[in-house]
Amino acid sequence: MSPRQLKPLREVLQRAVAAARLRPQQIEQALALPRGGWDDLAYGRRVLRVRHLLALARLLSVPPEDLLDAGLPDATPPAGPRLADWLEPRPLFAGASPVGDLQALARDAVRRELDARGKPSEGDPVPGS
Repeated sequence: MSPRQLKPLREVLQRAVAAARLRPQQIEQALALPRGGWDDLAYGRRVLRVRHLLALARLLSVPPEDLLDAGLPDATPPAGPRLADWLEPRPLFAGASPVGDLQALARDAVRRELDARGKPSEGDPVPGS
């Protein structure tokens, strides 16, 4: 992304740091930046890296996605697949039971039907024999 596109994110980071009343030295230490590095990062004179966002989120005790959602609202589509959908795809037939469960269901249904009709006496012929 261009520095212009990252400007809203940088502004959110600055507001979050101000709200938390963090000193530049605290931020620079947490983000492993040299002295003056926070100002460079905040004003676009230094490349904003993922490690900076992760460290800042840790320092603020917020999830990193909160920083991204607030700073780049247009980058997050309102609906669609999530990363978990790609990494752990759901089965096509998520509601379908495994074969063993289907066999048990069929067996139980047959038993209920036989019980409802009454059990055959010992002298009655068994169907199918």
